[in-house]
Amino acid sequence: MLCQGKRDKKYSFLGYAVRSVRNDVVPSYRFPKTIFTVSNDRFIQILREIRTKAGLTQVEAAERLGCRQTFISKIECGERRVDVVEFLEICRVYRVDPCKVLKQLAKKSQ
Repeated sequence: MLCQGKRDKKYSFLGYAVRSVRNDVVPSYRFPKTIFTVSNDRFIQILREIRTKAGLTQVEAAERLGCRQTFISKIECGERRVDVVEFLEICRVYRVDPCKVLKQLAKKSQ
């Protein structure tokens, strides 16, 4: 039976409970949302800084990205998250190396 031997454990180094089923370790829930974390706030701050350093307003950045100004605004206000593909496109439009942006974020997070 699949459920036989099912045990809940707390692994403090992972920070969440996991179930052990047939010698597999299965997380009992997903990673916590990061949208309201300090790291996300720093990421948003960096995106805003590189946009202004590029000399672009939210409207100009939106035009170059082919989206509405509210898209940029929602990102910079923390209402909307940025996925990897969007991040790469934003970096291209702002003429900045995405690796440098991530290094800057990692440096600020330490």
